[in-house]
Amino acid sequence: MCSLLDAEAGDSGSGKSSLLQLLAGEIAPTSGLVYVPPGYRTCRVPAQPLMFDGTLMYNLRLSGPPCSEMTIWRVCRRLGMSEAMIGNPSFDVGANGCRIPLSDVAVVALARALLSQCDFLYIGQTLDMLSPPKLESVMACLRDYVDDRGFRFADLGGDDVPLNLRRKKLIVIITKSPNVARHCQRHMALHADGRVTVHAEIPETWRAVHKGPAHAAAAAMAPDSDDEAADGGATGPVRAGRLAPIAAVAPI
Repeated sequence: MCSLLDAEAGDSGSGKSSLLQLLAGEIAPTSGLVYVPPGYRTCRVPAQPLMFDGTLMYNLRLSGPPCSEMTIWRVCRRLGMSEAMIGNPSFDVGANGCRIPLSDVAVVALARALLSQCDFLYIGQTLDMLSPPKLESVMACLRDYVDDRGFRFADLGGDDVPLNLRRKKLIVIITKSPNVARHCQRHMALHADGRVTVHAEIPETWRAVHKGPAHAAAAAMAPDSDDEAADGGATGPVRAGRLAPIAAVAPI
């Protein structure tokens, strides 16, 4: 299995959300199968991540391992969480996270997923809302997660495990943002007839539709489908020669 960092891009109704739900095992394919090796863990970060009333630390620890607060804050800092939030575990996030910035809601959801040491991570259209500096932080963290095959923190069980014995990671990202897609080394195009093709460069048809930050910002504010609106969910460059290629999907 190849370690990939995939970014999908497509218009509403092209099937991006359904594809992620299929990969995550949330819906069953009408034909064929989606194979997940035994023991491998999957996690999906929806376009509008779920936040619960309570403290910031309570939301960060949801579904995660019993690791130290120090490890949690280190991951949050690498993902670019606002400094005002770092080290403030008792901060009340409010109803549905209304008291913290949307970008930090995305960071909380990503931190929860990464701290679980999942093997397959599927990210909805969450990263499109991020500012360029936070986008760079998030993508650098995701690249390292794939390259290092998870976090090496001792309290996550990865301190002394050799790289060749660690499971490879796969990350799939939905995006409509050129700022996300330009960081990708590989681009998947989702066709209207259901076919998926892989490209080394961003497809010209995608460039023509998704022209700039204004389009991306508007797209980020509107969920890509009723499914994404219902279950909630925000992305950067790959250095040459590293293990993880990045890809994007566009409707053709």
